[in-house]
Amino acid sequence: MKKCPKCGAENRDIAKFCSDCREPFSEDSVNLSKRKFTLFTILVFVVMLGVIIYLVVSRQTGLEKSVLVVPQIQTIAVASLGATYTPTVVFTPTEDAKKNNNSRTAKRAQKQQHHVKVIVPEIKTIEPTPEEPNPEATVFAFAPLLTKTVSGSKELSEGQEAEQAKNYRDAMVWYEQAAALGNSDAEQRIGSIYNLGMGVTKDYQKAMYWYLKAAGHGNSDALCNIGGLYQNGDGVEQNYVEAMMWFQKAADHGNADAEFNIGWLYEHGYGTLKNYQKALDWYQKSADDGNQDALKMIEQTKNEMPQ
Repeated sequence: MKKCPKCGAENRDIAKFCSDCREPFSEDSVNLSKRKFTLFTILVFVVMLGVIIYLVVSRQTGLEKSVLVVPQIQTIAVASLGATYTPTVVFTPTEDAKKNNNSRTAKRAQKQQHHVKVIVPEIKTIEPTPEEPNPEATVFAFAPLLTKTVSGSKELSEGQEAEQAKNYRDAMVWYEQAAALGNSDAEQRIGSIYNLGMGVTKDYQKAMYWYLKAAGHGNSDALCNIGGLYQNGDGVEQNYVEAMMWFQKAADHGNADAEFNIGWLYEHGYGTLKNYQKALDWYQKSADDGNQDALKMIEQTKNEMPQ
Protein backbone atom coordinates (compact mmCIF):
# COMPACT_ATOMS: atom_id res chain seq x y z
CA MET A 1 0.00 0.00 0.00
CA LYS A 2 1.09 3.59 -0.61
CA LYS A 3 -0.10 6.89 0.83
CA CYS A 4 -1.41 9.81 -1.20
CA PRO A 5 1.00 12.78 -0.72
CA LYS A 6 -2.00 15.18 -0.74
CA CYS A 7 -4.69 13.60 1.49
CA GLY A 8 -2.75 10.73 3.08
CA ALA A 9 -5.25 8.08 2.00
CA GLU A 10 -4.06 4.45 1.62
CA ASN A 11 -4.02 3.18 -1.97
CA ARG A 12 -2.97 -0.01 -3.78
CA ASP A 13 0.62 -0.15 -4.96
CA ILE A 14 -0.36 -0.24 -8.63
CA ALA A 15 -2.89 2.61 -8.40
CA LYS A 16 -2.24 5.62 -10.65
CA PHE A 17 -4.75 7.94 -8.91
CA CYS A 18 -5.74 8.45 -5.27
CA SER A 19 -9.08 6.77 -4.60
CA ASP A 20 -10.23 9.69 -2.40
CA CYS A 21 -8.95 12.94 -3.89
CA ARG A 22 -8.11 11.62 -7.39
CA GLU A 23 -4.64 13.13 -7.12
CA PRO A 24 -2.41 11.41 -9.71
CA PHE A 25 0.69 9.66 -8.43
CA SER A 26 4.08 10.40 -9.91
CA GLU A 27 5.46 8.13 -12.67
CA ASP A 28 8.37 7.02 -10.44
CA SER A 29 5.94 5.88 -7.79
CA VAL A 30 3.94 3.89 -10.31
CA ASN A 31 7.09 2.29 -11.79
CA LEU A 32 8.33 1.39 -8.30
CA SER A 33 5.03 -0.28 -7.56
CA LYS A 34 5.22 -2.23 -10.81
CA ARG A 35 8.74 -3.36 -10.00
CA LYS A 36 7.68 -4.49 -6.54
CA PHE A 37 4.80 -6.44 -8.01
CA THR A 38 7.07 -8.06 -10.61
CA LEU A 39 9.65 -9.06 -7.99
CA PHE A 40 6.92 -10.54 -5.80
CA THR A 41 5.59 -12.58 -8.74
CA ILE A 42 9.07 -13.90 -9.54
CA LEU A 43 9.62 -14.82 -5.89
CA VAL A 44 6.36 -16.78 -5.76
CA PHE A 45 7.27 -18.59 -8.98
CA VAL A 46 10.72 -19.57 -7.66
CA VAL A 47 9.24 -20.88 -4.41
CA MET A 48 6.64 -22.94 -6.27
CA LEU A 49 9.30 -24.34 -8.60
CA GLY A 50 11.44 -25.34 -5.60
CA VAL A 51 8.49 -27.13 -4.01
CA ILE A 52 7.79 -29.06 -7.22
CA ILE A 53 11.44 -30.12 -7.56
CA TYR A 54 11.50 -31.24 -3.93
CA LEU A 55 8.36 -33.34 -4.38
CA VAL A 56 9.71 -34.99 -7.53
CA VAL A 57 13.07 -35.82 -5.92
CA SER A 58 11.38 -37.10 -2.76
CA ARG A 59 9.09 -39.32 -4.79
CA GLN A 60 11.96 -40.84 -6.77
CA THR A 61 13.95 -41.42 -3.59
CA GLY A 62 10.97 -43.07 -1.97
CA LEU A 63 10.46 -45.39 -4.92
CA GLU A 64 14.13 -46.36 -4.89
CA LYS A 65 13.90 -47.20 -1.18
CA SER A 66 10.74 -49.24 -1.76
CA VAL A 67 12.36 -51.52 -4.33
CA LEU A 68 14.19 -54.63 -3.27
CA VAL A 69 17.00 -54.45 -5.80
CA VAL A 70 18.59 -57.76 -6.53
CA PRO A 71 22.39 -57.30 -6.45
CA GLN A 72 23.80 -57.52 -9.93
CA ILE A 73 25.63 -60.73 -10.60
CA GLN A 74 28.67 -60.38 -12.78
CA THR A 75 28.50 -61.80 -16.27
CA ILE A 76 31.13 -64.37 -15.35
CA ALA A 77 28.76 -65.86 -12.75
CA VAL A 78 26.36 -66.98 -15.48
CA ALA A 79 28.95 -67.65 -18.14
CA SER A 80 28.40 -71.37 -17.86
CA LEU A 81 24.81 -70.76 -18.98
CA GLY A 82 26.00 -69.01 -22.14
CA ALA A 83 23.99 -65.90 -21.28
CA THR A 84 24.10 -62.45 -19.74
CA TYR A 85 21.29 -60.54 -18.08
CA THR A 86 20.13 -57.05 -17.22
CA PRO A 87 17.85 -56.63 -14.16
CA THR A 88 14.49 -54.98 -14.83
CA VAL A 89 11.90 -53.72 -12.37
CA VAL A 90 8.13 -53.63 -12.89
CA PHE A 91 5.78 -52.55 -10.13
CA THR A 92 2.50 -54.25 -9.38
CA PRO A 93 -0.28 -52.48 -7.46
CA THR A 94 -1.06 -53.57 -3.91
CA GLU A 95 -4.56 -54.61 -2.85
CA ASP A 96 -5.23 -51.14 -1.41
CA ALA A 97 -4.07 -49.55 -4.64
CA LYS A 98 -6.31 -51.79 -6.74
CA LYS A 99 -9.37 -50.77 -4.70
CA ASN A 100 -8.61 -47.07 -5.01
CA ASN A 101 -9.35 -45.36 -8.32
CA ASN A 102 -7.24 -42.30 -7.46
CA SER A 103 -3.98 -42.92 -9.32
CA ARG A 104 -1.93 -40.68 -7.02
CA THR A 105 -3.23 -42.40 -3.90
CA ALA A 106 -2.74 -45.78 -5.53
CA LYS A 107 0.90 -45.01 -6.32
CA ARG A 108 1.47 -43.75 -2.79
CA ALA A 109 -0.05 -46.92 -1.33
CA GLN A 110 2.06 -48.99 -3.70
CA LYS A 111 5.24 -47.24 -2.56
CA GLN A 112 4.40 -47.60 1.11
CA GLN A 113 3.65 -51.31 0.80
CA HIS A 114 7.04 -51.91 -0.87
CA HIS A 115 5.60 -54.41 -3.34
CA VAL A 116 7.60 -55.31 -6.42
CA LYS A 117 6.27 -57.52 -9.16
CA VAL A 118 9.38 -58.42 -11.10
CA ILE A 119 13.05 -58.12 -10.53
CA VAL A 120 14.33 -60.81 -12.84
CA PRO A 121 16.97 -61.12 -15.52
CA GLU A 122 16.34 -60.63 -19.19
CA ILE A 123 18.26 -63.46 -20.76
CA LYS A 124 20.34 -62.68 -23.83
CA THR A 125 22.00 -65.69 -25.37
CA ILE A 126 25.65 -65.36 -26.31
CA GLU A 127 26.66 -67.05 -29.54
CA PRO A 128 30.49 -67.12 -29.65
CA THR A 129 32.03 -67.52 -33.08
CA PRO A 130 35.21 -69.49 -33.92
CA GLU A 131 36.97 -66.18 -34.59
CA GLU A 132 35.83 -64.74 -31.25
CA PRO A 133 35.66 -67.55 -28.69
CA ASN A 134 34.09 -66.93 -25.31
CA PRO A 135 36.87 -67.71 -22.79
CA GLU A 136 34.57 -67.35 -19.77
CA ALA A 137 32.11 -69.90 -21.13
CA THR A 138 35.02 -72.22 -21.85
CA VAL A 139 36.43 -71.92 -18.34
CA PHE A 140 33.08 -72.45 -16.66
CA ALA A 141 31.98 -75.34 -18.86
CA PHE A 142 33.20 -77.65 -16.09
CA ALA A 143 31.62 -75.64 -13.27
CA PRO A 144 29.14 -78.40 -12.29
CA LEU A 145 32.05 -80.74 -11.63
CA LEU A 146 34.45 -78.29 -10.03
CA THR A 147 32.47 -75.92 -7.84
CA LYS A 148 29.27 -77.62 -6.71
CA THR A 149 30.54 -78.89 -3.36
CA VAL A 150 34.23 -78.03 -3.35
CA SER A 151 34.03 -75.91 -0.19
CA GLY A 152 31.62 -75.34 2.67
CA SER A 153 30.64 -79.02 2.87
CA LYS A 154 30.71 -79.07 6.66
CA GLU A 155 28.55 -75.94 6.93
CA LEU A 156 26.18 -77.35 4.32
CA SER A 157 25.80 -80.58 6.29
CA GLU A 158 25.05 -78.66 9.48
CA GLY A 159 22.47 -76.61 7.63
CA GLN A 160 20.78 -79.71 6.20
CA GLU A 161 20.52 -81.27 9.66
CA ALA A 162 18.99 -78.08 11.06
CA GLU A 163 16.55 -77.89 8.15
CA GLN A 164 15.45 -81.51 8.65
CA ALA A 165 14.81 -80.64 12.30
CA LYS A 166 12.73 -77.67 11.03
CA ASN A 167 15.12 -75.28 12.74
CA TYR A 168 15.15 -72.95 9.78
CA ARG A 169 16.85 -70.04 11.52
CA ASP A 170 19.95 -72.11 12.32
CA ALA A 171 19.77 -73.71 8.89
CA MET A 172 19.88 -70.30 7.26
CA VAL A 173 22.92 -69.33 9.33
CA TRP A 174 24.81 -72.46 8.26
CA TYR A 175 23.74 -72.15 4.63
CA GLU A 176 24.88 -68.52 4.49
CA GLN A 177 28.29 -69.54 5.85
CA ALA A 178 28.57 -72.27 3.22
CA ALA A 179 27.37 -69.90 0.48
CA ALA A 180 30.06 -67.42 1.49
CA LEU A 181 32.55 -70.17 0.66
CA GLY A 182 31.00 -70.62 -2.80
CA ASN A 183 28.92 -73.72 -2.07
CA SER A 184 26.21 -73.84 -4.75
CA ASP A 185 24.05 -76.38 -2.87
CA ALA A 186 23.83 -73.95 0.04
CA GLU A 187 22.94 -71.11 -2.32
CA GLN A 188 20.20 -73.26 -3.82
CA ARG A 189 18.81 -74.15 -0.37
CA ILE A 190 18.70 -70.48 0.66
CA GLY A 191 16.71 -69.79 -2.50
CA SER A 192 14.29 -72.58 -1.66
CA ILE A 193 13.83 -71.31 1.92
CA TYR A 194 12.75 -67.95 0.52
CA ASN A 195 10.73 -69.60 -2.24
CA LEU A 196 8.73 -71.78 0.16
CA GLY A 197 8.71 -69.34 3.10
CA MET A 198 10.27 -71.76 5.57
CA GLY A 199 10.87 -69.80 8.76
CA VAL A 200 11.00 -66.55 6.78
CA THR A 201 8.57 -64.40 4.85
CA LYS A 202 8.09 -65.85 1.38
CA ASP A 203 10.10 -63.73 -1.04
CA TYR A 204 10.33 -64.79 -4.69
CA GLN A 205 12.76 -62.01 -5.59
CA LYS A 206 15.31 -63.21 -3.03
CA ALA A 207 14.65 -66.77 -4.14
CA MET A 208 15.40 -65.81 -7.74
CA TYR A 209 18.61 -64.05 -6.69
CA TRP A 210 19.95 -67.10 -4.83
CA TYR A 211 18.83 -69.52 -7.54
CA LEU A 212 20.65 -67.45 -10.16
CA LYS A 213 23.76 -67.37 -8.01
CA ALA A 214 23.71 -71.15 -7.58
CA ALA A 215 22.93 -71.66 -11.26
CA GLY A 216 25.99 -69.59 -12.13
CA HIS A 217 28.00 -72.13 -10.14
CA GLY A 218 26.50 -74.99 -12.16
CA ASN A 219 23.77 -76.18 -9.76
CA SER A 220 21.16 -78.08 -11.77
CA ASP A 221 18.54 -77.94 -8.98
CA ALA A 222 18.75 -74.15 -9.07
CA LEU A 223 18.32 -74.18 -12.85
CA CYS A 224 15.23 -76.33 -12.44
CA ASN A 225 13.82 -74.12 -9.69
CA ILE A 226 14.20 -71.00 -11.84
CA GLY A 227 12.15 -72.79 -14.46
CA GLY A 228 9.58 -73.56 -11.78
CA LEU A 229 9.23 -69.86 -10.93
CA TYR A 230 8.49 -69.09 -14.57
CA GLN A 231 6.18 -72.08 -14.92
CA ASN A 232 4.06 -71.06 -11.93
CA GLY A 233 4.39 -67.30 -12.34
CA ASP A 234 5.87 -66.91 -8.85
CA GLY A 235 7.37 -63.43 -8.61
CA VAL A 236 7.66 -63.24 -12.39
CA GLU A 237 5.31 -63.09 -15.35
CA GLN A 238 4.21 -66.66 -16.13
CA ASN A 239 6.17 -67.76 -19.18
CA TYR A 240 6.21 -71.40 -20.24
CA VAL A 241 8.75 -70.78 -23.01
CA GLU A 242 11.18 -69.32 -20.46
CA ALA A 243 10.41 -72.21 -18.11
CA MET A 244 11.19 -74.73 -20.86
CA MET A 245 14.55 -73.03 -21.48
CA TRP A 246 15.62 -73.32 -17.82
CA PHE A 247 14.32 -76.90 -17.50
CA GLN A 248 16.32 -77.83 -20.59
CA LYS A 249 19.51 -76.38 -19.08
CA ALA A 250 18.92 -78.41 -15.92
CA ALA A 251 18.07 -81.54 -17.92
CA ASP A 252 21.38 -81.20 -19.74
CA HIS A 253 22.95 -81.97 -16.34
CA GLY A 254 20.72 -85.01 -15.84
CA ASN A 255 18.25 -83.39 -13.43
CA ALA A 256 15.31 -85.79 -13.09
CA ASP A 257 12.85 -83.14 -11.89
CA ALA A 258 13.63 -80.92 -14.87
CA GLU A 259 13.16 -83.87 -17.23
CA PHE A 260 9.80 -84.57 -15.59
CA ASN A 261 8.73 -80.94 -16.03
CA ILE A 262 9.71 -80.92 -19.70
CA GLY A 263 7.55 -84.01 -20.18
CA TRP A 264 4.65 -82.25 -18.49
CA LEU A 265 4.99 -79.21 -20.77
CA TYR A 266 4.97 -81.42 -23.86
CA GLU A 267 2.00 -83.41 -22.54
CA HIS A 268 -0.13 -80.29 -22.05
CA GLY A 269 1.29 -78.17 -24.87
CA TYR A 270 2.50 -75.31 -22.68
CA GLY A 271 5.31 -73.26 -24.21
CA THR A 272 5.50 -75.74 -27.06
CA LEU A 273 3.30 -77.83 -29.33
CA LYS A 274 1.56 -80.72 -27.62
CA ASN A 275 3.52 -83.88 -28.33
CA TYR A 276 2.66 -87.05 -26.41
CA GLN A 277 5.63 -89.00 -27.78
CA LYS A 278 8.13 -86.39 -26.60
CA ALA A 279 6.31 -86.25 -23.28
CA LEU A 280 6.75 -90.03 -22.91
CA ASP A 281 10.42 -89.79 -23.85
CA TRP A 282 11.10 -87.15 -21.20
CA TYR A 283 9.06 -88.96 -18.55
CA GLN A 284 11.10 -92.09 -19.30
CA LYS A 285 14.38 -90.13 -18.91
CA SER A 286 13.14 -88.80 -15.60
CA ALA A 287 12.18 -92.29 -14.43
CA ASP A 288 15.57 -93.65 -15.49
CA ASP A 289 17.21 -90.91 -13.37
CA GLY A 290 15.22 -91.94 -10.31
CA ASN A 291 11.94 -90.01 -10.40
CA GLN A 292 9.22 -92.47 -9.38
CA ASP A 293 6.41 -90.04 -10.19
CA ALA A 294 7.46 -90.18 -13.82
CA LEU A 295 6.39 -93.86 -13.99
CA LYS A 296 2.82 -92.87 -13.14
CA MET A 297 2.86 -90.13 -15.75
CA ILE A 298 4.02 -92.58 -18.41
CA GLU A 299 0.91 -94.70 -17.88
CA GLN A 300 -1.33 -91.64 -17.74
CA THR A 301 0.11 -90.19 -20.95
CA LYS A 302 -0.29 -93.50 -22.78
CA ASN A 303 -3.98 -93.47 -21.88
CA GLU A 304 -4.33 -89.92 -23.17
CA MET A 305 -2.68 -90.61 -26.51
CA PRO A 306 -5.08 -90.78 -29.45
CA GLN A 307 -5.48 -94.24 -30.88
